[in-house]
Amino acid sequence: MMNVASFLVLICCLVFCTNALVVPVQFNGDWPKNDWMYVVRFCYTGTPSSNTNANANYGQFILDVLPDSQRHAVHILIYNQSSWDTVSHHRKKNSCSRMSLAPAATHILPLINNKSTVYYTQPNTPSFWYVGISMCNTSTYNKPIDVTLTFLNNGGFFTRQISFTNQGILQSLLILFPAIALLTLIHFVILLSSLLKNRKRQMIIAKILTLNLLLFLIALLLKLVHYLKMAYDGYGVLGLETIGTVL
Repeated sequence: MMNVASFLVLICCLVFCTNALVVPVQFNGDWPKNDWMYVVRFCYTGTPSSNTNANANYGQFILDVLPDSQRHAVHILIYNQSSWDTVSHHRKKNSCSRMSLAPAATHILPLINNKSTVYYTQPNTPSFWYVGISMCNTSTYNKPIDVTLTFLNNGGFFTRQISFTNQGILQSLLILFPAIALLTLIHFVILLSSLLKNRKRQMIIAKILTLNLLLFLIALLLKLVHYLKMAYDGYGVLGLETIGTVL
């Protein structure tokens, strides 16, 4: 069985990077044979590339493999929406090898090259790609795996490194955060005025409103940091986004 430490490393990678453009996948322990694991999904926008000299593409998937992680037995599997709908309903019944063969997987990338690129080819059609990792028909495996999955939409700062389902959130936060910050400042001015006038009856309600505004402002700030970092480098900080949601 997979040892606990390696399992926790992989889970941490998935929990904190699932919605990001760049997804590191690290595995350092025994991997039982005939194993298959879902990793992440990403929604492409289908925006055409502005580079007329490049191959026609509407998004890219890049697999980076460290030299020490090159393994013939390990494969990164990409499923489009239709193929995923087919295999996901019967995932528990399907064998590892069945999940890893075409047409179940639309792209099969063995970990034998330093870098591999697959192009999304559906123009103006937003759609998910689902990614899994498999080690089928092999004996128990205990060599380290360290790869990076990168998803790229064509477009600018607000779209290139963010899944289609999350696009628009960053723009909304950039508008909402300054507005709430201004509202909070106005509230503090009114609160200070009430303190100077010694209006005790209004203080309880004012304190409750102050706490709510501060928590809301902190939540917006945490989410804003997460999405700005995601747009900048593709990683984001999902832990901050999660805390912001809880607040």
